[in-house]
Formats: sequence, structure tokens, C-alpha cells
Amino acid sequence: NQLCLTARVVELYPLRYTPGGVAIVRFKLAHGSEQNEARAIRQLNMEIACVATEKMARLVCAAPLGTAVRVEGFIAHRGKNHRGIELHALNIQFE
Repeated sequence: NQLCLTARVVELYPLRYTPGGVAIVRFKLAHGSEQNEARAIRQLNMEIACVATEKMARLVCAAPLGTAVRVEGFIAHRGKNHRGIELHALNIQFE
């Protein structure tokens, strides 16, 4: 699966390292837009949990809250003990 989303960074957790030494950060994005579906305009407002590793993790950690970004990645379960999903950010660009 693939997802490309433009949004704002609204929550940012501290950068941490896995036992193997991989930099990782969890953050939250908020998106708002109007979309045309079935000839009707829909107002969309949503938040999605995200995770980034290594270079992308350090990049998003440098962004102040409210920064507009374009994130490309994939959706996966947060983990075997969690029911929610999160966006795994493979590429982050500042808008």
C-alpha cells in the first residue's frame, strides 16, 4: 500500500533509539481539506499517527509544531498489541 498526505505536524514525541540503535520518532499529523465525492463537497478533518526512522526521524524532529509537510509512506498496524494504524513515513518534504 502507498499513501501520500499533505498535513501539519500537530504532535511530536521525543526522538528515541531502538535496541539496535535505529533512530525512531512517533508524531501526529492533522489534515483538513474539501473533497468532491458523488457530486457533493465533503469537509475532511482528520488526524493520523505516524512513525519515522533514521534520516526522516531526525528531519521531522527539527520541524516546529504546525509545520506543513508532505509525507509519503505506507499504512500498517501500530504493533501486535495495538489495534490502531499508523503511517510509516518513508519520505517527508516541508511545504
